[in-house]
Amino acid sequence: IDEIGEIIVKGPNVFTDYFKNQELYKTVVIDGYFYTGDLGYIDSLGKQYFVERKKDLIIKAGVNIHPGEIEEVLYEHKCISEVLVVGIDDEFYGEDVKCFAVLNEDNEAEKNIEQSIINFARERLGVFKAPVSVDFVESLPKGPSGKYLRRALR
Repeated sequence: IDEIGEIIVKGPNVFTDYFKNQELYKTVVIDGYFYTGDLGYIDSLGKQYFVERKKDLIIKAGVNIHPGEIEEVLYEHKCISEVLVVGIDDEFYGEDVKCFAVLNEDNEAEKNIEQSIINFARERLGVFKAPVSVDFVESLPKGPSGKYLRRALR
C-alpha cells in the first residue's frame, strides 16, 4: 500500500502474443502475468494510481528517482512554463538528472535563470534529486495526442 511498483496484470484479457515477435512477448508476459512497464501504487482505500513509465525512471547511484516528482516541483518555479526531466549518462552515478524547460515570457529581470532553477530544486528536493543542468527550449516534443515525448530528449 502506497508503495510504487511495476503494474502487473493477469486475466483472460491479457494478449497472447506480439505479431511476428514471440521473443518480445516472452520478455513481458511471464507465467501469464503481463509486466506493463508502468509504475503505480494502490492507496489505503484500494484505489490504483499510475505514476509513470518504468523506462522513464532515473537510476542514480542505485536510487530510483521519479522524473514526475521533480517536474511537479519545477512547475512551481516562477520562470517555468513547461518542463520535462530525463536521465542522462553519468560516469560516477550511472545516471543523473537533466531538465528541459520552456520559460515564461516575462523573465527579462531574472538573472542566471539556470542556476535559479537548480537552486530552487535543491531547496525543495535536496542536491541528490536536483537537476545538474537545465536546457532552455522553445517547445517540448509532443506526439499527435499532445503527450510529451520524453524519449526525444534523451
